[in-house]
Amino acid sequence: DWQTVRIGAPLCDLAYFVGSALHPGARRDHERELVEAYRTALGGLGVEMSAGECWDGYRRFAFDGLIMAIGASMLVARTERSDDMFMAMANRHGRQALDLGAADFLTS
Repeated sequence: DWQTVRIGAPLCDLAYFVGSALHPGARRDHERELVEAYRTALGGLGVEMSAGECWDGYRRFAFDGLIMAIGASMLVARTERSDDMFMAMANRHGRQALDLGAADFLTS
């Protein structure tokens, strides 16, 4: 997905991809192993982080997909297809954020 290129935390990309690409049940079943595979791949490229740091970073960025679904939906022409896609994105990312307790990372 190269529509929104930016410099950012690598776990933001992982949370966005996993949260949007997988149905919630499949995400729940596989996300721990996917996050660990991502951490291992980053380690092979010289990016070192503990399993806990990686998992917390993944959880921290779960809201990014929800923000993207809301923001992007306001910038494109509405069609039935786009409405369905953005609703699926919002539902999946919202469920991801709830399942992962991402609100624990919000501060006042």
